[in-house]
Amino acid sequence: MIGSILNQPNISNEPVIPLSESRPMSSSAPQLETPAETSADAKALELLRIWEGDGLAFFALRSGLWKSGQGWGVFLADLARLISEQETRSDEQRLKYLRGIVEGFSSESSNPTADSFAGQVVESADPVPSEPPVGSSNELPIPLDSTTHATAQEILRAWATQGRLCVSLQNPMHVRPARWGRLLFDAASHIANSFESDTENVRQEIASTFLQSCERTVRKLEIPTFANPE
Repeated sequence: MIGSILNQPNISNEPVIPLSESRPMSSSAPQLETPAETSADAKALELLRIWEGDGLAFFALRSGLWKSGQGWGVFLADLARLISEQETRSDEQRLKYLRGIVEGFSSESSNPTADSFAGQVVESADPVPSEPPVGSSNELPIPLDSTTHATAQEILRAWATQGRLCVSLQNPMHVRPARWGRLLFDAASHIANSFESDTENVRQEIASTFLQSCERTVRKLEIPTFANPE
């Protein structure tokens, strides 16, 4: 699990990249609701938003949370797990879906198709608030470019709240598991690009941590469970 993301000792409070142009949160553009779990947590923090439209992907991410790629790799693996849980109704389906995400991630890392994901990236390096005022908004902005594409719609919002990760997904979903894998790898690339140096090494560290974490989840799902004898 991702652990208490707001209290990790390796979270950086130093700004990395200033907030790019974005649309205010009052925008009428179609967007997902904030996960219900965040409503009672004044310290809840949004980490990632993904939009798709006209064959492009648009990202809003909170850069600077970890000083290495390992934390981001665990975060993206937890995200893949939650996506597979929300998309399926049984462990067998979940296993198949998660494998599909991993295959898409691995395929994109081996043969990047960056041109198909040439959308805007909005990076917020706002420091993690230690004591945000009650009722304050820790939401990420909407990428302005996403509002200029008629087919653009938000497909994911990821938040940290009370030491765990929670997500909102588009319902009904139209994203296949391999596509999720490609989107998560693209997010990993944008995260790596937010580092001031060692970008390629960070990208590789994120990818290897993601794959290792997902493999552990897959192995757990492959272990059969048996009912206790009466």
